[in-house]
Amino acid sequence: MFNLLYIYGDPTHLSSSRIWQEVSTFVNQSSHCATICMGHLNDIMNPWEKYGNAPPNFNRISMFCNHLRHVGLMDMG
Repeated sequence: MFNLLYIYGDPTHLSSSRIWQEVSTFVNQSSHCATICMGHLNDIMNPWEKYGNAPPNFNRISMFCNHLRHVGLMDMG
């Protein structure tokens, strides 16, 4: 048995911290079974994942990676 968590991340990044707090709470309360998280998170883990003319936001990348580590999630590719 496992949990499947589907997330659509905030494209404006105004609610990202709140979303990750809710994800963290859910994962902690469901620690008795594995959680698979998928969806469109509207963030990247590495600068080379960025498309378009604007440069990657290294602060946002760092915050996203920190959220993933804190919750205990990993990128499965």
